Amino acid sequence: MFLAPWVMDKEEKLFLLKTMAKLKLPTWYASCFKKHIVKGKLGAMKSHDYHVLTQHILPLCMWHRMTKEH
Repeated sequence: MFLAPWVMDKEEKLFLLKTMAKLKLPTWYASCFKKHIVKGKLGAMKSHDYHVLTQHILPLCMWHRMTKEH
């Protein structure tokens, strides 16, 4: 089965969550993502944290994923 290049497998999702848990951000930029990771999934976040995640962090992750050699 062929998956689109932006679809992550289980190992990549876990890697992303572990990386987010270790992420150090400037003060007042966003809350600590570590407290939002519950049982291997993202839990509830405030709207600003979602904005930071979708506008700044995920594009970098997707760029890395899509430029990886298959």
